Amino acid sequence: MNSRTIIEQAIAKTGRRRSEIKALYLRDKDIYQLPLGVFDGCVQLQTIDLSNNKISKIPPGIFNGCPQLRILHLNNNMIFKLLSGTFHGYNQLLKLDLSHNHISTLPSDIFDVENQLQELYLNYNTITTLSPSAFDKCIHLVELRLYRNQIARLYSNMFSQCRQLKKLSLNCNRIIELPM
Repeated sequence: MNSRTIIEQAIAKTGRRRSEIKALYLRDKDIYQLPLGVFDGCVQLQTIDLSNNKISKIPPGIFNGCPQLRILHLNNNMIFKLLSGTFHGYNQLLKLDLSHNHISTLPSDIFDVENQLQELYLNYNTITTLSPSAFDKCIHLVELRLYRNQIARLYSNMFSQCRQLKKLSLNCNRIIELPM
């Protein structure tokens, strides 16, 4: 069964119209791609769990049909690369879990638009470098998990715009020196 069919069947099984669905749990469904338009019309959707699948990329704009999206789980997939603009326009997003993937780098403009993001999980990836301004627009970030990556360098003031940040996890990286 293809990914579109799996997602469409899960939407149908909710017994609600697309415009009424608030949560969609698609974990462990062997989804390998996110076809454009598959979430169109899900205007009340607040939570999407796509964890434990085989997704390798996230097309920019894939969740544009979900303006109320607050929680997005994409952990335990096969995501290697995030494209610039992937998360632009998701102004209501509070929690984004991208842990346990194969992400090696974050584009400098991945979060180029001011957002409401409070929890960002990037742990258990292969991230080697972070742009000095990668988190500048994440001004509401409370928790950032970057542990179990291969980060070697942090920049001075890298998290200075994250004034709400309470928990920063960086253990098990290759950081030699912390900036002052």
